[in-house]
Amino acid sequence: MAYSPIQVLNENEHRVYTEMHTGDWWWQTQNKLPDGATIVPLLVAVDKTTLTQHHGDLALGQSI
Repeated sequence: MAYSPIQVLNENEHRVYTEMHTGDWWWQTQNKLPDGATIVPLLVAVDKTTLTQHHGDLALGQSI
């Protein structure tokens, strides 16, 4: 879980965007918040998830 934005640079000192806390949106929005506040990402929807680690390759919602 990331609690603040970061800037990731590659070996050539070019900015790399990997996760949402590395993007410009988080930086811009964080600057609008009062001191001590942070952005909390919430997962509001998910797509089909495969449960390969627990029950072979059953998808979420399938019975065992």
